Amino acid sequence: MPVSKAQQRAVAKYMKENYEEIKIRIPKGQKAVIQEYARALDTSVNGLIVRLIEEEFNRNHDLVRQIIEGLDRERLEREIALLQEELNHEE
Repeated sequence: MPVSKAQQRAVAKYMKENYEEIKIRIPKGQKAVIQEYARALDTSVNGLIVRLIEEEFNRNHDLVRQIIEGLDRERLEREIALLQEELNHEE
């Protein structure tokens, strides 16, 4: 059964709101190997890459925590700066 335009728009909206994309480059010839490896594990290439990254993050948990805390701090500082800028414009 074909997917309606409304369903396509809904999926596109959901993907945009909930996922980010990363493009990777690999040496020629490795794409087929990675695809077959993922297929042998009964997963997608994306699923394989996400799992490998999660495993790496679990091995380096403290470093990942430091990075997340740093990003959270930077995000908070940006939000505070924006709020201060808005308050200055209102005066």
